[in-house]
Formats: sequence, structure tokens, C-alpha cells
Amino acid sequence: GKSAVPLSFFPVDNTKSGSSSPDRVLPFLRRSIHSALANDSVVKQQIPMMWTKVYDTLKEMNADLISVGEITELAAKWFIPKMEVKPMLSLFHDLGVAIYFDEEGLDSHAILNPMYLLNKLKNIIYDENVHAARKMRCKEIGTSSRGIFTVKELKQLMW
Repeated sequence: GKSAVPLSFFPVDNTKSGSSSPDRVLPFLRRSIHSALANDSVVKQQIPMMWTKVYDTLKEMNADLISVGEITELAAKWFIPKMEVKPMLSLFHDLGVAIYFDEEGLDSHAILNPMYLLNKLKNIIYDENVHAARKMRCKEIGTSSRGIFTVKELKQLMW
């Protein structure tokens, strides 16, 4: 059979969607996705049913950001012990359904909406010649203009 084409970018012609002659790249893209997923250990990992209940509830909340304390309380409703919350969040992160960093200073929250993180990062990464308001925001909390932040400064910018 045909093997997946070793591409890192798949140029798909969206104007052919629904037509009788779909884009010829789509079968290659589908095979590449299937191959990547079939070989991914995280995707193959079994997930406790109660963890999926927590994820479903988090998704229904439609929140950008949630504290680990709130997640711990929610998990307790599904009989998930506190010691399983961080591994659960790390798995959610690995699966790409949440953003969670199990590192001191960053482990107090999970991000459920990736755009939230991007919007916060705009406060840190900017061109000071173009984004004067962001430069002022950094000056307000006393951050360095050299891009070096303390944990306290990062918390102020992020949470």
C-alpha cells in the first residue's frame, strides 16, 4: 500500500471541500495522522473513567483558567484522591486538552482555553516600539525589560 509522505506541512486546498474531486493531499494527511496516533504511547494509555468525568465537567465549565484547588474539590466529587490530581492534570496536558505545568510557581492553575495563555504571553513577549501599553503594564509590576522575570512577576502577569 501507499505509505505516508514524510511532510511536516500539508498544503490542503480548502476550495475543494465537498466537491467531487477532493484535494489529493488529504489521504496523505489522514495516513500521517493515523500513523502518528497509532505510535503515540500517551494516546494508547488507559485513562481512569473518573478522570474522564472530571475532564467532561471542566469542559462544560467553559472557563479559561481554574485553580488546582477547585479541580481537587471537583475530583473529590468523583472519588478521586488529592494525590491523583496532579498526575491527572499532567496527562490532560500530554493529551493536549489542558495546559498544566507541574513546576513550582506554575502548578497552582490549569489553563482550559489555550487562547488565555496566548493572551497572557502577549504581556511578556512584545515589541516595545509597537506595544507601548504592554511595556507600561510590565513597568507597573516592576518587571525587567531584559525578559528575565521572577516567579512573583510571572504570577502577576499570568494569573
